[in-house]
Amino acid sequence: MEPELLQPADLPDLLALCRAAAWNQTEADWQRVLTLEPELSLGIRAEGRIVATAVGFTYPGSSTSPPLAWIGMVLTHPDHRGHGHARRLMQHLVAGLDRRGYTIQKLDATAMGQPLYEQLGFIAEQPVERWKRDASPKRIAALGVVEPFQSIPDLDAAAFAWNRARVLPSLLAAGDGALTEGGFALGRPGAVATYFGPCVARYPAAAKRLASWFLARHGGEDVFWDLLPHNQEARALAHSLGFRPVRQLVRMVRLSPGVTEPPRRDDFIYAIAGFELG
Repeated sequence: MEPELLQPADLPDLLALCRAAAWNQTEADWQRVLTLEPELSLGIRAEGRIVATAVGFTYPGSSTSPPLAWIGMVLTHPDHRGHGHARRLMQHLVAGLDRRGYTIQKLDATAMGQPLYEQLGFIAEQPVERWKRDASPKRIAALGVVEPFQSIPDLDAAAFAWNRARVLPSLLAAGDGALTEGGFALGRPGAVATYFGPCVARYPAAAKRLASWFLARHGGEDVFWDLLPHNQEARALAHSLGFRPVRQLVRMVRLSPGVTEPPRRDDFIYAIAGFELG
């Protein structure tokens, strides 16, 4: 069973795979993958259906930094684990990214996947936490002024360190977004819970306006918020709004020899875009 490129016709299998693992990804999330990265969307087929996947998202570099490849959607159906599918997919994907010149590769690893990634040369960088707020009939009031979404490229590049101009419009098309003085945020539907992120802000007050805007619209729904716990202001804000940590992953990086990561501002990142997107 060798890796093959995923196709739009595989969408039912991909959604069934996510449901079997209780993942939050929707059809729109998979369509984003297949549209933006068709050559880096891999699967393994068994018994006539896709039973394992791994994909890469790419972000262009600049004069001061090489491009980035973000690996995600590494998933094997519970009934097909133990056959080496994830290893074959990851080896194939990493080798392809190396050939394409992606000297910086990152991913967010579960405890189950971390040993495999370490064997492939990834090292731990920092934790990533998923926080959850249960649906509540209590209304959250929006705070301050927010406007229709526009990205702030300079701010986003300072925070994330790479250009996300391809990805952010796709996230907006699947959900909603807002802009305020000092920051912006997006959110989208999920299969398990509505998703808040990314949220990028220069200071806590801007992030609070954006988070309260989102909860004023979605407070009656379960909401996921993935954050970098090293940003203590993000943790404090999530806690103050009724979120609690429910899961922890490890952000890992694989660097080619002699390559260093460009500077970034994790303190500006109040919510990531997703485990599969960074």
